[in-house]
Amino acid sequence: MNIIAERLRIGMELRGLRQNDLVDLTGISKGAVSSYLSGRYVPKQNNIDLLADALRVNPSWLAGHDAPMEIIDFVADSAKISTFPSDMTDEIRYYYGRLTSANRNNADRYIKNLYDIQSMQEENDLLLNAAHQRTDIPVTEEMCEHDNTIMNDENF
Repeated sequence: MNIIAERLRIGMELRGLRQNDLVDLTGISKGAVSSYLSGRYVPKQNNIDLLADALRVNPSWLAGHDAPMEIIDFVADSAKISTFPSDMTDEIRYYYGRLTSANRNNADRYIKNLYDIQSMQEENDLLLNAAHQRTDIPVTEEMCEHDNTIMNDENF
């Protein structure tokens, strides 16, 4: 078995995909996928890219090069995250792995938007609580409620 066939099998096992799933996700014929899995034929680069996208693995790794298997994305704060975070549930992995490339991009954008909204809400909570950061007198619960009422009043 050649290295591409071996890595295809590793990727399929990792993502919980069957041969028919690869056919559906890539549009590559069943016969061609079967030939790649048996090691009879080596896929051309365009099919390696399609297969890597379906398996959510690095195309260089799939092609047999000395490269990391997981795709690494750089987020705004330059932290590295893998395609599938370790705490992602199996159910989410299952469904995400079956999305088309376009729908994966939509899901990624949606998750980023949710995170941005969450960040704005956290920032807004900090701004609302800034009124309570008095140092000249002790702040009571009643004072906090009063300040929140004023801050949330649409007439002000």
